Amino acid sequence: MTIKLRLFNRTARSGTGPLRWRRVAVSIFGLAALAACGSGGVSDLPTPTPGPATIVLQWFRTGGIAGFCDEMTITTDGLALLADCRDPSLAAAGRRPVPADLWNQLQSWAENIDAYTDVQTDGEVADAMTVTIVFNGTGFGSAEDEDKEALQGFTEQLYTNVTRLAREGCTATANAPVDQYEHPRWEAAVPGTLEAGEVLTPDRQTADGWLSLAADSGQTVGDAATGLRWLAPNAQITRGSGCEVLPLVPAITTERCYLLVRSAVPVQSGPSERSVTLTQLRPGEYTAVVGTTENGWLQVNLDESSSPLTGSGWVIAAGADLAGPCSDLPPVES
Repeated sequence: MTIKLRLFNRTARSGTGPLRWRRVAVSIFGLAALAACGSGGVSDLPTPTPGPATIVLQWFRTGGIAGFCDEMTITTDGLALLADCRDPSLAAAGRRPVPADLWNQLQSWAENIDAYTDVQTDGEVADAMTVTIVFNGTGFGSAEDEDKEALQGFTEQLYTNVTRLAREGCTATANAPVDQYEHPRWEAAVPGTLEAGEVLTPDRQTADGWLSLAADSGQTVGDAATGLRWLAPNAQITRGSGCEVLPLVPAITTERCYLLVRSAVPVQSGPSERSVTLTQLRPGEYTAVVGTTENGWLQVNLDESSSPLTGSGWVIAAGADLAGPCSDLPPVES
């Protein structure tokens, strides 16, 4: 069996220093639990194509006694794209959210651990297992052997959990024509309607009951850009059994100013186009706005957004679609 893991660079938030690694308790993915199948190689596996967000982690597993042929790609918007040559339904499920606790741990490592490459193999034997980790972190801490072992186990746990959620899935079946809102607020535009009997796969829910349609569910926004649509809490739909484990995101409230995304918006690490792009918000997403600069930038708080990212970021104010009490945003230094 061959396992490859690639962790790509993600810029740490301002002020974040080196952190001590935390030990991670995981359940090892036992071979005995898997049915035997062919020993395909990497060429047997379709390569996922992520969205506009930057790849954080890419993982491949092939060969071994069980004939693994798995792939996982995780991007900075906190979504995972899975593939398994033995189970085409995984790729068909589209990109699925990474559970919040695992996503936070992955972010912490990517922000605080220095780059390293580690290769582990069983040697020149039949069905040998090789584990390759290429980590391009931005921190100052050096990974020791126990840390590398923890990251390997963490990745197995991450793949197992995301795969389980993707296979269980949350489905929303329309019992009657159902409006699709542009954002999770009653004042939002209604650009489309689900017909009775249509089945889609929500990928997150707000604290007040709105459901977002998965980014790969076939919905389009604007110039054919993939984006979100939202179903209201009182929508006439039947929810599948997997919906209770959907990630929760903050609701839009009347007390905050929000940026409502209608076309892709890059979020920068600072109020400058020369700063690092942290992520890209998709149509249908939103984030709280907490300040403004004299040179035309808005400071956003991703802790109060539809994105799984946390911390502060910056977006260009020109053309921004704002909602709520936005006329008296506090000034911040650029």
